[in-house]
Amino acid sequence: MVIKNTQVGKTKGITLIELGNGDVQVAYIQSKEDKYVGVEFVNDKPNPIGTSHNTAGTTTDNSRPEAMMTFTNIASIEIVEEALKKAKIILRNM
Repeated sequence: MVIKNTQVGKTKGITLIELGNGDVQVAYIQSKEDKYVGVEFVNDKPNPIGTSHNTAGTTTDNSRPEAMMTFTNIASIEIVEEALKKAKIILRNM
């Protein structure tokens, strides 16, 4: 779930994107005009994780996400991918 203006640990006023319950749609987005791609997060009713329930738009013109990550450089995507790979290893060992 995307939760705005919350606290995690001692950090206050952040937007938290909490994944793991199937209640957030995750989709790619693109803006050819502004020359970026990204990922959007949209709150939804709980669904089985990995099911095709995604109704999110593929352009920023027709989507209304609670949060987005946008990229203009492939190297930035690779850094996020590496962080997610490390997080996945840590979660498997918890």
